[in-house]
Amino acid sequence: MTIEDYIRNTVIEMWNKGKTALQISLALRHEGYPLSRSAISGRVKRLQDIKVLQRRTSPITNRPIRIKTPKKIPSPPPPPVVEVKYNNPVSLVDLKNDQCRYPLENKMFCGDPVHKFSYCVCHYQLCYMSLLKYRGIASVTVNPTDSPSHPQRKSFGPFRY
Repeated sequence: MTIEDYIRNTVIEMWNKGKTALQISLALRHEGYPLSRSAISGRVKRLQDIKVLQRRTSPITNRPIRIKTPKKIPSPPPPPVVEVKYNNPVSLVDLKNDQCRYPLENKMFCGDPVHKFSYCVCHYQLCYMSLLKYRGIASVTVNPTDSPSHPQRKSFGPFRY
């Protein structure tokens, strides 16, 4: 009997007893034959292909099937509706330092008295506060209806959503 025959017979015998490829390789290493687990797996596969060894089937387990539920991502709140006024449309040539510089259609500007920066109360809220509220950052509320002669017109500003 050659070394190859001895290894082959040992693999067949131990495999039929239910040993794993790692256990077989450790047993053969202990006897002085340095074979890895992968080498034993290859031999077992080839022996199964020529029908010398039977394929092992894993026991069927009745585990419940896990269904992954998609994570619900909270959607951000819708952008706020802001009251917009167009009382005093002014052209660029007639615009003064104390007038609102919010651009309107037809190359006109708002022209109302300035609240903060370059905008009136209404346009300041539209440009700055609504975005901060939308992101949940702002805690200060500016009410554009506090100013006199405020028309009740609803708009989303210069951008259409």
